[in-house]
Amino acid sequence: MGSDGGGEGGHKATVIVANLALIFVDQQYLPSRKLNLTRGGRRISQQKSGGWKETGRMQVFIQNLLGKTFPLEVQPSDTIAQIKAKVHEAKGNLWVPDSEAHIIFEGRDLTDDHTLEYYNIRPEATLHHGLAPKKTDLEVRVFVQTLMSEVILVSMESSNTVRHLKEKLESMMGLSANQHHLALSGKRLDDNRTLAESRIFDGALVVMYLQCSGGANTFAQ
Repeated sequence: MGSDGGGEGGHKATVIVANLALIFVDQQYLPSRKLNLTRGGRRISQQKSGGWKETGRMQVFIQNLLGKTFPLEVQPSDTIAQIKAKVHEAKGNLWVPDSEAHIIFEGRDLTDDHTLEYYNIRPEATLHHGLAPKKTDLEVRVFVQTLMSEVILVSMESSNTVRHLKEKLESMMGLSANQHHLALSGKRLDDNRTLAESRIFDGALVVMYLQCSGGANTFAQ
């Protein structure tokens, strides 16, 4: 007696749906990634039980301007604004401030009110946490680590001198430009040289330290 859907010797297929490397059809095989399985006109997911689609949680990697990367647990429904907030919660002011931060994925600047799911961002993806495009070619966004180890962002022009940068910090923080010095990669900067001459480029991190009595220097930790 014939089986349902076909007589004896008719077409039979055994399909194994899971995370198998191969799916067998009529004693032949196809890689599972090559075969789309459907039920009721809808594609059947081959995700493992407890996978990110079921739990609503996944891990992505966040990379900053200096190439430092850390893992972050997120949800596909998180907006880009929420991702920025999570980065700030995890790293504080040591990365780009929320107001200046941009999330970039595969060269695309992501919009705050759209979700990871909207951009089809999957587990283990790397998101770049950086600055918005510069307004002009001369603009230089400088990160300054203060004496309190906070990091603030200052917008300058490459033709400005280090002294100009210190004076802008004075207007922002109240600390006299004559009372502190700036260093880049451990080297004290000359007040009279321009940012370009000092090799302070967009996204550079400079460190503030205090000029103490007797000529000693106190570096920010």
